[in-house]
Amino acid sequence: MANPFNGPPFFPNSMGCQFPGVPNPSQPNGSPNIFQGQKIMNAIMIQGKLMQQIAEQNEKLHNKLADIRREIENLQVPGLPADPQSGTVPSKQNLLDLLAGEDAKFDFSLELSGSVPNPVCKGKYFSIKVLLEPFGESKIPLEERIQLGVALYTAENPPKLINHNMSGGGMIKGHSTSWLTYDESERKHTASFKIQLNEVTSHFRNGWVFLVIQPQTPCEFLEQTGLKLKPLIVKHLVIKAKETTCKRWREKGKVSNILPEKTEDMSQGSNESEQESEGN
Repeated sequence: MANPFNGPPFFPNSMGCQFPGVPNPSQPNGSPNIFQGQKIMNAIMIQGKLMQQIAEQNEKLHNKLADIRREIENLQVPGLPADPQSGTVPSKQNLLDLLAGEDAKFDFSLELSGSVPNPVCKGKYFSIKVLLEPFGESKIPLEERIQLGVALYTAENPPKLINHNMSGGGMIKGHSTSWLTYDESERKHTASFKIQLNEVTSHFRNGWVFLVIQPQTPCEFLEQTGLKLKPLIVKHLVIKAKETTCKRWREKGKVSNILPEKTEDMSQGSNESEQESEGN
């Protein structure tokens, strides 16, 4: 009787063997699994790129928050009382001393031509025009130009420059720089600005700010001649969120438009009264 186990061993054909649940790449039904793997790899690559973008955005946000934090820290003055209203209210002279030094002597001043709306509506453009007024016999050649810029300062002692609003955006937008040039019709050097302010002053100490117009960059002519230009300082500027609020404040007489002041002889230094009304 023949032994059925005699003879060469039997091995199943692996190419034709199909185990349940195990795809065979050589068969047509294995192709979808390959495509699925490619899709997974593509999804992983896209996810990696998105994670990288998120990390970069987080880094930018972190840097922006750090800048805002540093600015807020600069606005904090050691020794000031906890109640903002109990602190001393700065005068124009305080800010002028900060900008130009104490007992500064000036040969020219920047003066308003026309009024400044007060209160100003947040995000709404308004125009400012300034004139160059001499003290005494001082003169600037007609061809000379001086670059001027608009800035805002807080109503605290000492006043602090405001660069950003509470959201981290620019506080001043628009044409905030301009050249002071000779105007044939005015027969004076003039400069015009059109700006918008992007934060309400209720977020700042005492509820108002200073608006300042001064040389933006060093002027070669002024440096060579030693002549000094007195900045324009506008006090009690209020910024409100809505036009209806601005209108109501004007109707109630809480504030009024800021008008040009009479030019005084400041050639021997500024002697602004420290008793100027805080309600204007």
